[in-house]
Amino acid sequence: MTMLFGGGELLMEIVQLIDVPTFDAAWLDFCFLFSGTDAEKTARYGVTFKSGGFTQLYAKLLAYAGLRRQDQSLIDRAWTTFNANKTGVWPEAVTVGGSDVRP
Repeated sequence: MTMLFGGGELLMEIVQLIDVPTFDAAWLDFCFLFSGTDAEKTARYGVTFKSGGFTQLYAKLLAYAGLRRQDQSLIDRAWTTFNANKTGVWPEAVTVGGSDVRP
């Protein structure tokens, strides 16, 4: 839950202030692999695993990984993930009138 409530943003800033290469590498792996494909997870760890939900909210971490790795395909994938998930997104407003309006 920490990543949903500002943890990602905090870590994105902290890694600029500290010099711990092993932590930075692990953080970047997390950002990339949370939204990674089964093939990407298997290539890194030898097995695949479920990351959990909230894909729309974790798309920011994938975009961050793409920026850090200078990989436009990850940035594009993050944008697609963000826009494809409609959970909690309200439909567009519509104008109604006449007999469609009820008190």
